[in-house]
Amino acid sequence: MREESRPEGDVIIRQDDDPDDLYVVRRGSVGLTVSDEFGHLRRLPSLGPGEWFGELGLLHGTKRLGTLTAETPVVLWRIDGRAFLDALTTIDGRPPGMRLADARLVRTHPTLHRHVQASK
Repeated sequence: MREESRPEGDVIIRQDDDPDDLYVVRRGSVGLTVSDEFGHLRRLPSLGPGEWFGELGLLHGTKRLGTLTAETPVVLWRIDGRAFLDALTTIDGRPPGMRLADARLVRTHPTLHRHVQASK
């Protein structure tokens, strides 16, 4: 894990990029926008200190599902994606964070969530 600072307006994750790392907000605010499969842009609630992002692409092996931008100067903890996945132990064949990841996927991309559930 490493700490990094990002200035206001900096794009941290861009939708459709390959997943790399998990991020935890230490200070500041991060905005989330999502373009759904129909091209409609939605703004979701901001993320603040103690909240994290980037887990969906890592856990589901998908492209990034939203764009996250620093709304204020932010300090982040950046956790290597491979280390994050290696640290998870499986319970009943699923990583313990999958319920939380599934809940976030329902909120951001309900159609994709139904597709992921059907493929299990």
